[in-house]
Amino acid sequence: MDIEAKIIGGGRSGSGESEISEISDSPAGLIVIVEAYTKGKATQRQKITFSSHRGYRVLDEGDLMRYEKCETFHQPYCLYQIIKGGWSNGEITEPDILNVSKATSVREWFIATTNMSINVLSDCKPTLENV
Repeated sequence: MDIEAKIIGGGRSGSGESEISEISDSPAGLIVIVEAYTKGKATQRQKITFSSHRGYRVLDEGDLMRYEKCETFHQPYCLYQIIKGGWSNGEITEPDILNVSKATSVREWFIATTNMSINVLSDCKPTLENV
């Protein structure tokens, strides 16, 4: 199944590198800090907050080559909503994995950088702010 995604926002340096510099998961929510770099210097820092979530996974972009084929992710943004074909509704999983998430049609979000990326299962739309 091909991935279909919608751009939510969060600028990312088109010609530079970007990375997830911090992940904080607490009862207050999931916070992800994304930093963009140009010529080795941090030029942008963004905070993405989910007030609650069902789960998340962090993988190197080399382990997400299927996502690389989706043209939407070639845009200079870091935050997307996966409409179909993602971790929860498109990837092959072992039996009895993600049963509740699949049954409840939980929304899936994707935070893309040039180094690591995160899939987040959450019905809460994340907030995005420059920090």
